[in-house]
Amino acid sequence: MELIYIGIINLSLAGILFTIFLTSMMNKKYRLPFLSSYLYFQIFLAIFGTYGILVPGIIRVVLANQEISADDVEKISHFFTFLGFPFLVLAWYMFLRCCHELVDTSLSACKTFSYLVIWFLFFTGYGVVLYFFQDFSYRYFQLISKVIGIIIGGLGLLVLVHGTITILMSLHGKEKPQKKALFRFAVLNLIIFSGVITLLLLADKHQYIGAAFIFLFFTSSVLPVISIRFYLIQSIPVPESKLDCIGNMEQFISEFGISKREEEIIQKICLGKSNREISEELFITLQTVKDHVYRIFLKTGVKNRIQLSNLIRKLEAKPN
Repeated sequence: MELIYIGIINLSLAGILFTIFLTSMMNKKYRLPFLSSYLYFQIFLAIFGTYGILVPGIIRVVLANQEISADDVEKISHFFTFLGFPFLVLAWYMFLRCCHELVDTSLSACKTFSYLVIWFLFFTGYGVVLYFFQDFSYRYFQLISKVIGIIIGGLGLLVLVHGTITILMSLHGKEKPQKKALFRFAVLNLIIFSGVITLLLLADKHQYIGAAFIFLFFTSSVLPVISIRFYLIQSIPVPESKLDCIGNMEQFISEFGISKREEEIIQKICLGKSNREISEELFITLQTVKDHVYRIFLKTGVKNRIQLSNLIRKLEAKPN
């Protein structure tokens, strides 16, 4: 069984390192705000998983055969779990930011404050229990672990539901490829993290369930990351390769009847700007940007931004 656990831990760490590497490469390539937030989410989640899950588990295994009481082993394990919680708080916050940035919105100060207050109260309460009740027996520490798991599962579920609703409520008016990608990302995270939370609550029932929880926790972002990568490759131009589509657009503008404002928006699109960034830089509303983009697509007969950039480059490549 120990060999199986070692294999699961290695696969789990390989999974989280793979998603961090892949997201980092996409972030460097596309330079989109949500990718940066999603990358930090994975990094903080990996740190919490190491300090809050793997280290306590290793401590229990290593110290089980030593001349140390079960009560002391649990105290030490809970101490490392406690140290990992700030990283879980940061991880879920970056997940919320990512969900909002995916749909060109921002996380309000009120929501941020409420989120931090709730987690601060939980973190403080957990610390008080560990500090003032050090004489708890092994049985009570087991009960504390169960309560902590329920609270974390509940708060994590609230974060997950909020992020999912944020994405799903913003699908109206999106381009079809973007709408499908956002829906897929939201549903994948909802299903996978619901499974993580369920396994967390049942982890003490059997050692195989605990092993499954560790594996799913560390590999939870694999499918969402692959889904995002597929969408970006299909629909989003690469900044480095699309800078040259700005050049001389006279033929493009003349052929498709592009207005001055639409030309400004096209140039921002070629620079990799999101609708939110375009609205801020041009001092127009987000809906106005969306309306202009929609009309540009209608005029040119393209379905997404990468097709628009390719069309501009293709026209510019033609001899006069």
